[in-house]
Amino acid sequence: YSEMEPRNTGESDWLIEMIRQTVDPESWDVLEGADLQPRTGALFVNTVAPVHGKIAAFLERVREYVGPRYAVELIAVPADAQRRGALAGMGRDVEGAVARTLAAGPRLATWTLTGFDAQQVVVRSGHERRYLADYDVEIAQGAEIGDPVEQQVFDGAQAEVRCMLDRNRNGALVFLRVERTRLDDPIRRVQTQHGPLELPRLAVTRLRAGFWAPLDTPVLLGLAAEGPDGVAILAVVRRVGG
Repeated sequence: YSEMEPRNTGESDWLIEMIRQTVDPESWDVLEGADLQPRTGALFVNTVAPVHGKIAAFLERVREYVGPRYAVELIAVPADAQRRGALAGMGRDVEGAVARTLAAGPRLATWTLTGFDAQQVVVRSGHERRYLADYDVEIAQGAEIGDPVEQQVFDGAQAEVRCMLDRNRNGALVFLRVERTRLDDPIRRVQTQHGPLELPRLAVTRLRAGFWAPLDTPVLLGLAAEGPDGVAILAVVRRVGG
């Protein structure tokens, strides 16, 4: 699954409540199945067509009131050991033609996170894997009985970003965290006296950064030796709307 929502659930709750109170408020209790749910970076609305139109008009007014939005595009590109060494030698930030060339070349993955100015946004893409982690042992009538204990691990990628647009210098102050976890499959199993145990092994790549960036200009965030080829991660910040 994938999901995208404000870090603070209240940021979406207030919008849903405003719609319920101002857009045909009586319809939400009268119409069967009428509902509003935030999912995958969008507001899913289940209602009749006339109410849909009113909600669209309401959201346009909200966007005008709260101001501009931002879009942060995260780009992962292949970077072998030689390229990583060359980029590392240029310092933390690679500017100008070098970063633009990287962003324009082959890509491993691209993510775009969109939110209102200064709003924190979270994106998560992957799946949870349940595994048999332990046994809760009980002794009854001289016999040891192991009750299976399951836990779960996340296999995928997640990111969170907060972007504050700098109108004076045509740029943005950005704080972000990116994490990718890769689960070895199949999960290794070992046998115990109570039954098999599963021992998941995760490869984890993490990035945390705070930086100022000019708009519409690629910025190199980090390098990682992920697999035999490695990866470089860039970001491009754009302004959306007024």
